[in-house]
Amino acid sequence: MVRCNNCFHTHSEEYDICPNCGYYSGIEENPIYRLPHGRVIHDRYILGETIGHGGFGITYKAWDMKLETIVAIKEYYPLGIVNRVPGTKDVIVVSKKRRKEFDNAYTRFLDEARNMAKFNGHANIVNVFEYFEENGTAYIVMELLEGMDLKHYLPLINNKMSVSDSISIIAEVCKALESLHKKNIIHRDISTDNIFLCNDGRVKVIDFGAARFTAGDEKLDIILKVGYAPPEQYDKVEAQGPWTDIYALGATMYRMVTGQMPEESRNRKTEDNVIPPHELDENIPVNVSNAIMKAMAVDQHMRFTNMDVFRKALLGEKKVLTIAKEKKRRKKKRVITILCALLTLCVGYGIFSMHWNRQKEAETLPEATIEIWYIEDNYAIGKKTAYESIVAEFTKSYKDVTVNLKAIPVEEYSETINKAIKDGNPPQIYESTLEDVNSMEKELAQDIVKSQKKIVYHYDSLLENAKDNGKVAYGFTIPVVFVNKGKQDVSSLKDAIEKLDIKDISENTALEDFLAGKVLYCKGTNRDLKSVQLKLAGLYKMFVADKSDSCDFILEFSIGKCDEDQQKCVVRFLEFCYSDNAQDSLFIQNDTGGLALNQAALSVFERYNQEYAGFFDEIEEYTMK
Repeated sequence: MVRCNNCFHTHSEEYDICPNCGYYSGIEENPIYRLPHGRVIHDRYILGETIGHGGFGITYKAWDMKLETIVAIKEYYPLGIVNRVPGTKDVIVVSKKRRKEFDNAYTRFLDEARNMAKFNGHANIVNVFEYFEENGTAYIVMELLEGMDLKHYLPLINNKMSVSDSISIIAEVCKALESLHKKNIIHRDISTDNIFLCNDGRVKVIDFGAARFTAGDEKLDIILKVGYAPPEQYDKVEAQGPWTDIYALGATMYRMVTGQMPEESRNRKTEDNVIPPHELDENIPVNVSNAIMKAMAVDQHMRFTNMDVFRKALLGEKKVLTIAKEKKRRKKKRVITILCALLTLCVGYGIFSMHWNRQKEAETLPEATIEIWYIEDNYAIGKKTAYESIVAEFTKSYKDVTVNLKAIPVEEYSETINKAIKDGNPPQIYESTLEDVNSMEKELAQDIVKSQKKIVYHYDSLLENAKDNGKVAYGFTIPVVFVNKGKQDVSSLKDAIEKLDIKDISENTALEDFLAGKVLYCKGTNRDLKSVQLKLAGLYKMFVADKSDSCDFILEFSIGKCDEDQQKCVVRFLEFCYSDNAQDSLFIQNDTGGLALNQAALSVFERYNQEYAGFFDEIEEYTMK
């Protein structure tokens, strides 16, 4: 008796064609890259037909001899990096130069297995039974899905699906992705390739090879499918999150209902020519069309907040405006909010008049040149990019102002700035050090902070700092405790102390010892997070330190020698540095090693960096140095 390599029923050796499924064994070919039919791996699985292969793996149909059932087995086999000697089973890396590339992708392959296994039993996510390492590579054993993916199904129906069928499918995918996002996992590769339509009517999300945790993966590698990937996925620096999958799913549905691929998102940032679905096909309901376009918004802040809201919008449970109307509505809402605040704060004509005069004055600035010196150091490696971005935006609004930036290495800075002050020729704006404080700039510093009262955290402490030191600060750091949790699941600092048997958390330990594994915890600031992430990815937890500790202001600037025109420009520029856009450049887009004082920017930062979730609910209780 022999076992069919397709249906795995046994039949007499005299038949070349399986009596059960009609499979002809004579057509079997074994390319050198795949394991041969009938090969047993892990002392349990008999390999059959190849049912899929891609750049990083081969998927086989297989027979589980222990449970006597058919499964799918995915083998890690990155084409171009490895090969097999004919007749052997071991995977061999083609050259030493490719070893690191192989190992990195190998880790990603095992991550895929772990991520999928977390959701066994979910109706819309393929089940993983086990994964193992063998033959110089790794394998994932999964349920065998009967059917086909959307990519191959759409051409069979003239490349276009009805709105009702599309909604039914996408709604199921929303449920799967919503479950992923609740575990802080993003799929990052949603497309027609990875949505599987089972013969029994189920819809499954497959291929978790690009999936990553949003917590801990501060800078994610670039993995994308053109047309489906949002703009932030093209850049290692930009944060990715649930909004990334929302865009990809919106683009997938656009493809399903229109029969067309949407334009590449990176091109849309320059000029957006994507036509709304209902303009391509009047049978597509306007609300569904608006929901798709909202999910595909180039600006991630305009997309749906989560998958459940997207699903409800598609089902007609939530009305969706066009992006243009939504922007107009938000702008109107902001204007109303500002007007209400002004009406509340401004009592009497005199205050209104003073505010109006200030607004008129803000329209222009005199022609002037100002110079800014800042410290070039290892903590804030993104300063140069951030300041150049801020200056470019500022001078775009105030064309008569010229701003010159000068970076000075940290080891030379104090001597250089103190000499300039002593010589009576300091720059108009300079990053402060302990030695350079003088009283002449304190009143201006206070005025700048006062002008931003409504948009900054720690206003009282910030104003006190300006009053005492004459410094205008733009960010702060918080004291934290890092714990090497290993494989423990710890939910709080107290929980970590108990589970890890830490004797005395009050004792200071060196960061170097913590990173080397010599101690289980260390105290520091959020500026140390990057070093911990790089060394102990997945093995650490960060907690708010004792509130008796203090936060520190960072990026503190002083005002140097100015004439009357320069002073107006200096004040306006320093006020501008508290704005949403400027603080976004300093603390979200670039690595300046601190936290934004601007409330809106800090909220966005917290949303992008899950490790800080809840930190700023308590931060107001801190005292500031």
